[in-house]
Amino acid sequence: MRCPACDYSLWGIRPPGPCPECGRDFRTTEFIFARGKVRFLCPNCGEAYCGNGTEVLPDPRIFECVRCGERVNADEMLAELAEGVTEKDALILSPRAQFHTMGIGAALFMMAALTLLANPKKLALGILKLRVRDALFFASAIWIVAVTVSVIVLSIFVTVLSFFGVDSGISGGVAHGELVLEYLEFVVMAALIALFIAAPLQAAFAHWALKRTGNCRTGFGATLAVFYYGQGPMILSVVPYIGGAIGGVWVLVSTVILLKTAQGVSGKRAALAVLTPVVAVIMAGVAAIGVVLVLMSGAFGPPFPAQSRADDPAVHLALTIKLAAETGFSSNDMLES
Repeated sequence: MRCPACDYSLWGIRPPGPCPECGRDFRTTEFIFARGKVRFLCPNCGEAYCGNGTEVLPDPRIFECVRCGERVNADEMLAELAEGVTEKDALILSPRAQFHTMGIGAALFMMAALTLLANPKKLALGILKLRVRDALFFASAIWIVAVTVSVIVLSIFVTVLSFFGVDSGISGGVAHGELVLEYLEFVVMAALIALFIAAPLQAAFAHWALKRTGNCRTGFGATLAVFYYGQGPMILSVVPYIGGAIGGVWVLVSTVILLKTAQGVSGKRAALAVLTPVVAVIMAGVAAIGVVLVLMSGAFGPPFPAQSRADDPAVHLALTIKLAAETGFSSNDMLES
């Protein structure tokens, strides 16, 4: 348990401090502890309590001590290591602490790496301590970096091709400059949809689904934060086209893992909550395309736009020949006329 500002060890120091090194006040509830590794002592009599809440802290947060009868707030309780436990085993570093100790830029890529490199459990537990705006900041920063770098990479790529007079093969006849502009418009639109439409809607459905199928560890805010932090793999979009496709798939995987840990649910429930709307949208899109193709093929009637029989050249020719036969016109007469 170290000061988020200066990394000074706070074990044995009663909250709110201050920190002996930098003078910053702290609270026990700022930190995330591993279950069964820490005891929490009453600030009045030293009675020890275990962390039995969803965040491995005394639950309820405010209670009367069974020994001295005084009112106790978990924020003011002294945390001490259980016997035989080391600091490394007892504490999980939260993303908020990472922001304080490493700076915003380093913390951004640290958390992206945690998500990408298959260690999302620490990040998921840290989500319990973070506000949604922190998560939105993280996701926005990921997209800003991804969009900016990918556009620069694509611009350099098409500029080099233009210099050597080579067609990119992906422009479809579109000028290289227009290709970059179209790509920029596409990725900006994708980012806005992901941040302000897809993530909130998916989080709302996921939280509703988890509530319908059992219990959750915490509220909707943590679920929404999961969907924002789950967008960390979109940093792969720095590679135009290919990176976004790979990142999009890994977003789903990491979000399932994050939701499972943050909300304390089974992998099956987390997967159903995250993937159901995605599968539904894909199926709806495939069905819509199928309907359009069937209508265009004319399987259920003439293809649209419908063409009247009078406008059909073959029908028109047949009617002309029939009329000529009935009036006694020969083919030569028709040619002369």
